[in-house]
Amino acid sequence: MKLISSNKFDYVNMHCHYFGDYHGTGTPDSCGGQGNVACAKKALELDMGLFLISPYDKGGALYKPSKSIALTIGEKMTPMAFASLHAWHSVGFHTISVGVGRASDFVECYEAAQMFERDGIKDEISAADSRLRQLAEEKLGKEWNDKGLLNIPSYYREETGGMAIGHILWCLNLLEAYGMYDFAKARYAGLESTKASWKKGVSFQENAKKMSIGNPGTCFDDTFDLDQALMNHFSSKEAKEKLAKSHAIFRKGADFTEEDRKKYEAEVAYDLNTWTEFPGDVGKLGLGGVMVQVFSRNMFGEISRSGPTQEFSKYASKLRLFYSDKH
Repeated sequence: MKLISSNKFDYVNMHCHYFGDYHGTGTPDSCGGQGNVACAKKALELDMGLFLISPYDKGGALYKPSKSIALTIGEKMTPMAFASLHAWHSVGFHTISVGVGRASDFVECYEAAQMFERDGIKDEISAADSRLRQLAEEKLGKEWNDKGLLNIPSYYREETGGMAIGHILWCLNLLEAYGMYDFAKARYAGLESTKASWKKGVSFQENAKKMSIGNPGTCFDDTFDLDQALMNHFSSKEAKEKLAKSHAIFRKGADFTEEDRKKYEAEVAYDLNTWTEFPGDVGKLGLGGVMVQVFSRNMFGEISRSGPTQEFSKYASKLRLFYSDKH
């Protein structure tokens, strides 16, 4: 906000996404709220260009959305298209960045651009927005949804012990409201990595200097007293409970079963990622190993040695039925 208000720049590149502003979420915006929306509005007032970084990845890994998000947004647009259109129409971004691994990764971006001037598109965006907001309010409760991330000091303040309080609470919100387990887990891992570099016996200021600029703030630490940090929060007791719960779910080594996925409606709707083993990083497996694994449907190969699964058996049965019907 300070940099934008200086009026010395032509454009600003920031995180300001529908599902949260990455590390801007849960931090004061200097205008009484949290996140980067006020920064975006100020930039537009000053006729600056608005460049949205990573709307699909840091904006919620929307190329791999939860079923809850995909179904709530509805059939008229995909989560990636919704993220693009909401950024353009509702916030006012001029440009969005797209990280791609293959030409086909642009398809949903093209689709969103083609939908931009479609008749009734603003009403469709508004309807999807209303459904998502209603879902969050139902899952989190209206009061927590409205106030849970307000009045939280920055991780650069000593009373936080370096903990990214707002970021941690945001991770839990994403899971409980929208089933975004995989995305939240990855975000929390970054906080754990920062915490690992902190040293006992060293002053807060010295440890804070070692924070990653791209991933500042640390994970939850139950040995640190957060009373002062949360003194202005509407419910410090609930906030502390949620911080501990978030850590228990997302910490390294925590078990998150298929039953947990069902409980939080965190099943993955689909995954547009490129195949990570091949043709990306084949690694030690090699082309031969990849082919053996593919053609054996994971029965042989280096990645999975568990033998046939229920999923494989069902797939094999379908294949047999298909070919018996054809021949």
